[in-house]
Amino acid sequence: MQAITLLFWTALLAVHLRVSLSAVPLLSTILTGVIGLIPNCAASVVITQMYLEGLLTCGELMAGLLVGAGVGLLVLFLRDMNA
Repeated sequence: MQAITLLFWTALLAVHLRVSLSAVPLLSTILTGVIGLIPNCAASVVITQMYLEGLLTCGELMAGLLVGAGVGLLVLFLRDMNA
């Protein structure tokens, strides 16, 4: 139930931000990256769906999806440093 609620609020926030920030592409890209920081796959699903519907540009898609991609690598590097 929490995942559905998070997905709903993330989608609502993303659509609202896209409509209100369409005139400021740089700020829109930064905020898409901030949405991508939400630690759940719901944010990735919402960002991808918005891209498929034409609400996001490719740069905003990459910002939103790649912002959280380094967390797994950080854990891997920390584990190797302790070995």
